[in-house]
Amino acid sequence: CVDIAKKTFYNYYGSKHDLLVDICQSELLQRTDDLITEAIEQSDDLATQLEFVLGVLATRNSTASKLERELIGYLVGSLSTNMSQGASQLQFMSNCYQRLFSHSKAQLKEGLSPQFCAEMTVGMTNIITLNWLHDDNYDTLARFQSLQGYLKSSMLK
Repeated sequence: CVDIAKKTFYNYYGSKHDLLVDICQSELLQRTDDLITEAIEQSDDLATQLEFVLGVLATRNSTASKLERELIGYLVGSLSTNMSQGASQLQFMSNCYQRLFSHSKAQLKEGLSPQFCAEMTVGMTNIITLNWLHDDNYDTLARFQSLQGYLKSSMLK
């Protein structure tokens, strides 16, 4: 039975790493895309959309199971171990946020592009997530609330 499972596994995935990355992408990255879609469908106000998205991320971190936390850690860790794969993951996340900012481009401060706003948002949410992964007492809720205020004041009209 184990031999059959191994053969089946390796027909689909070249390694355990490939399997874990696929799980992370389908469970975590796709959820980000779905979250952005939901925010756009709920409101045309970018401030409200950002509150919703960052609120969900804060809740996710505060209620994440051990497995989900491990998957998030694996995904973040793989950003630096495989540059091509890491760049692809960051680009996917950036594209999600760029879609959000592009949808409400008229609400951005003059001189700011949706792409720039998306890249900065991805970077800031990732550092909050990194700190949360490495510190059990890190107050992600407070950080995401601070990030909300910062994004609104620095990026929105």
